[in-house]
Parts: sequence; C-alpha cells; structure tokens
Amino acid sequence: MDARHIPNLLGLFRIATTPLLFALILVGTPPADVGAVVVLLLMAASDIADGKIARRLQVVSPLGVFLDTISDKIFVTGALLPMVERGLLPSWVALLIILREFAV
Repeated sequence: MDARHIPNLLGLFRIATTPLLFALILVGTPPADVGAVVVLLLMAASDIADGKIARRLQVVSPLGVFLDTISDKIFVTGALLPMVERGLLPSWVALLIILREFAV
C-alpha cells in the first residue's frame, strides 16, 4: 500500500466505523460501553493522525479535505444520537453540537 493513501483511508475508517460506534452505544451494557469508548478513542486518534500524516507526506488533496470534513460530521452525529436515545445526553445539547458541526 502506498503511504500517501493513509490519510484518506483513515477518513474512510471513521465513516465505516461509525455504525459500530452507534450500535455499541445503543446496546448499553458495560462491555458494550467499554467497546464504544475504545472505538471512539480509535476514531478520535485517526482524526488527529490523518491531517498530520497528510501534511508530513505532503499529500493534502481536495478529496482528503472532503473526507476529513464529512467523516467528522458523520462521526460526531453517529456518537451523539445514540447517547440521546439512551438518555445520556439531552437532545438540545446534541442538536446544538450537530448544528455547529454542519455549520462549519
């Protein structure tokens, strides 16, 4: 695999992993909650890493910028909605965060 594809693959990883995070949060058992935290941390780490890797390898691209932006929106929404469903987060807080995410 060519290293210049790593940043885009990390963005795709976040998009592909969001349904798993969503499901783990909804399950609501202690093991699922631990799994959700692990997945969330991996997704957050990939969000930090993709931009740094792209800049270091000088492979910043319009596709990469788009993937990073859209994957962040999907990731945030996919984490907050099941938290609202479980009563872990007030819906108005989630709405404000999601609206802010899509506004920028």
